[in-house]
Amino acid sequence: MATTTIKTTLPSKTVSFSDKHDASERNSNVLFANVVITSPSLDMEPRHVSQVLRLTEAKKPSPRRKKRDNHRIISRLLPKARINFSVQEPVVRFVLPIPKEAPVDGGDYNLLISSISSVSLDIESFHSAEAGFHYSLSSTYRVTSHQLYYQTPAGLKHNLLQTQDMEVRVHLNATPEVCVFVSGSLNSFSVHM
Repeated sequence: MATTTIKTTLPSKTVSFSDKHDASERNSNVLFANVVITSPSLDMEPRHVSQVLRLTEAKKPSPRRKKRDNHRIISRLLPKARINFSVQEPVVRFVLPIPKEAPVDGGDYNLLISSISSVSLDIESFHSAEAGFHYSLSSTYRVTSHQLYYQTPAGLKHNLLQTQDMEVRVHLNATPEVCVFVSGSLNSFSVHM
């Protein structure tokens, strides 16, 4: 199940573009979004992994066009934004083949399962009142209670990796030079052999 709420003034601000340079005018271009996805699951077999890898292979970059000096237009259109994206209880299951010599039924299989309590990404951005075009963007990525484990056809569970809380914060300032700060924390991380 997915729930989405989006509110923006971007189309009206694009149509009524003005040359005002104050932060209050630039911050009136607003984007608020909230996306919540509940209990998604994905089952993959070895053949699916090779297909996904083929899709993600690097493509040849197209020839670069002459870069125009349009950063001022873009910086005026950058919205004051607050975006919240969260996924509750996602599960990814990889079906692993069973050796042919193993005495099992045809419908039995081994599983490698990745289960997470919640994943969230919060993004907030705004134009500063400082002189010039000063844009700030902050984002926080959180993973709560991640577990990677192996499950046999008999239902036996073998833990491989467990993480309780992981958080990564990124803060970007554009003044127009870009400056990026990254910090993170990881609590209760364990690998089982």
